[in-house]
Amino acid sequence: MGTASIYDVFDQQFPNYYVTFFDSKETGIDTFSKLCSAQTALEAVLMVFALAISVLVITLISVFTLKNDKKPQEQEQLVAAMQK
Repeated sequence: MGTASIYDVFDQQFPNYYVTFFDSKETGIDTFSKLCSAQTALEAVLMVFALAISVLVITLISVFTLKNDKKPQEQEQLVAAMQK
């Protein structure tokens, strides 16, 4: 509960801090809102590809693991033994 409270305070106070880097408060608010919108859009675009990236990584890991694991004959023998 304490960590969640710290993040809530950070989320509420960071825009006030960010605005201080600009000449006017309005410019800071406008820039911060555009930055947040761009971040959200980028996250949405990346989430579209997240599943494909995950499947690709898992497939590559599986291929390299099986390639270096055992010889195909030994794998067939293990599968046959497990099916009995």
